[in-house]
Amino acid sequence: IGVIAIYFAVRNIDYIQFKASIESARVPFLIAVVLLNFVVISLKAVRWHIMILPVKKIGFATLFRAITVGFMANNILPARLGELVRIHTLGRDADVSRLTTTGSLIADRIVEALSFLMLAVILLFLSDVPKWMHYGLNVTLCLTLLAAAVALVYSLKDAKSELFRKFQDGLKPLVDLKLFFLALLTSMASWFVQWCMVYLSQAAFGVYLPVWAVLLVLIAVNLAIVVPSAPANLGTFELACVLAYTSVGVDKSTALAIGASYHLLQAVPVTIVGGIMILVRQIGSGRDKVCSQI
Repeated sequence: IGVIAIYFAVRNIDYIQFKASIESARVPFLIAVVLLNFVVISLKAVRWHIMILPVKKIGFATLFRAITVGFMANNILPARLGELVRIHTLGRDADVSRLTTTGSLIADRIVEALSFLMLAVILLFLSDVPKWMHYGLNVTLCLTLLAAAVALVYSLKDAKSELFRKFQDGLKPLVDLKLFFLALLTSMASWFVQWCMVYLSQAAFGVYLPVWAVLLVLIAVNLAIVVPSAPANLGTFELACVLAYTSVGVDKSTALAIGASYHLLQAVPVTIVGGIMILVRQIGSGRDKVCSQI
């Protein structure tokens, strides 16, 4: 999938113009994108904190580390296997059952998907969208409603076993209206910051589009990365940017330059920070083990 997407993303581009676009990028805008990406991760940590509150009050730093390490793993492993790393990391660091963290992550993803669909509704009121995006949004809507319905049914069932109860605990925020709406509000704040990231990414290349066009790019990218593909969603991410930008009149070479830069600014810093977090924890664990032996 990744290879095919890369082929269509780079096909027939003007490499001279692509190089010129990259060289003309304004660095301060790009630095702002990197910083805002960590704001997004922080908001995701706050949302997950809300979603797992019925089980345990977990500190922000623990959740931030689990999400960052999970993103790092997604950037080096295919098919979004970083989600499993994220579940394991939080379960280990917070001493919570992996079944419970799995349930809470599913609930968290459902909230994120619902807020994403709310954005899509806003976009549909502001402008027409390409047919391929209509198809993607319809599929996303069906899958989200199905997942939400199944999760709600499971969360309300009587637990007949300890394993079932642990998984059910992670789904509890879906039936707690206060926690659900707090999480939804946090998710919408995260989408707004991501909208700012897209705006700054294109502004770095001298491209200024209206609100609805920036929103279209944001939705296109997030539809693309739902598809399990190459590590860091390489190829699908860039192709989504190219399709979205060219549909609003940006030439393909500039569109690819914006998409590739935006992708790079998200993936590389998070991967580095996640790797550092793992090393620091390993060093700390090794030191504690030596001290206990002494």
